[in-house]
Amino acid sequence: MARKTKAKKEKTPEKSIELKTEVKGNSQETQEENEGKLEDSNLKKDIKENTEKIQTHAEKVLDDIISTFKGKQEEFGKTISNYTTVTEKPLVDLLEIDESLILKVDLPNIIKDDVILEVTEESVEIAVQFEEDIEEMVKEAAAEEESDDDSPKVKYILKERSKGKIERSIPLPVQINIEEVAARFEGSVLIVDLPKIKEPRFKVDIN
Repeated sequence: MARKTKAKKEKTPEKSIELKTEVKGNSQETQEENEGKLEDSNLKKDIKENTEKIQTHAEKVLDDIISTFKGKQEEFGKTISNYTTVTEKPLVDLLEIDESLILKVDLPNIIKDDVILEVTEESVEIAVQFEEDIEEMVKEAAAEEESDDDSPKVKYILKERSKGKIERSIPLPVQINIEEVAARFEGSVLIVDLPKIKEPRFKVDIN
């Protein structure tokens, strides 16, 4: 009986060593597993940060492209507008000075007999007869020649000058006194003085 007990006691240290080894092994595996999870977490974090950086950079590049495109589009639109917009003629300036409006009209090579000026309380109507110098030159040259075959040949390369009869209506921002309107030529500029209608004022007695 005593021998069996002794044998059992001798086996106990071996179990203790095996238990310690197993616990140590489990602890090492747990540590390695935790380190692996940490590495995975750091890797995911890095990937996320890099993805966000790439996305931000791509959005910035796209915004720059769109801004550049819009700027070019606006410039192109202005260029087209400059070529397609027809400016009314004759050219005018309208100024306001104290109690009057001043209208200035560019009329090169025009005399007063070629201008019809009409005014209302709210607008100015101008009709001008422009003569085309080149046509007169051709007629004169053709008259000097014996036959039409020898007359000079004329072809327009660029044509912007006014010709023929041109009419224009200029609306006025305020009513004018048509009885006091005056016009005069200063060089090739027709200047029209347009006095405003003075608002009547009444003196009110205070009781």
